[in-house]
Amino acid sequence: MAQLKLFSRLRPQRLCSLCSFSSSPNPVILQPAAAVAVDKKQTDPLSHPDFFGVKELFTLKDLFDARVHLGHKDGLLDPYMKKYLFGIRQRQCILDLDKTVPHLRSALNFAAHVAYRDGIILMINRTPNFAIWSRKRQRSAESTHTPRLAGGLFH
Repeated sequence: MAQLKLFSRLRPQRLCSLCSFSSSPNPVILQPAAAVAVDKKQTDPLSHPDFFGVKELFTLKDLFDARVHLGHKDGLLDPYMKKYLFGIRQRQCILDLDKTVPHLRSALNFAAHVAYRDGIILMINRTPNFAIWSRKRQRSAESTHTPRLAGGLFH
């Protein structure tokens, strides 16, 4: 609320552009298309193929522009990842985004279902920037772990 007051003091003309006025007594709240479905089968998230709209989050071009296709150096290549490689150029692995997109969408859909059912999602990372972010996230329900883990713990 303090931010809104500060914003209105600094730029009152901009605040009016953010507001909308309506003569209807009850404002209409927009719902996602999946939540508005009438049929019981369609409202069950597990029976709907894309209940959370994961397919609309990104495209193959978005991943390419974000340089997701650039992988590790070839010396760090796990043998199980070879089938997902497009090739190796200048000792850097190039990921096949045509194979990455469906697996990424499946993983995001799974994470959305876990979060929807109030499940626990543990995020593990060792980079210093992630440690700063995890301290801020301690107030929320997500769990984070940033210290170094023993090797082979998740195998």
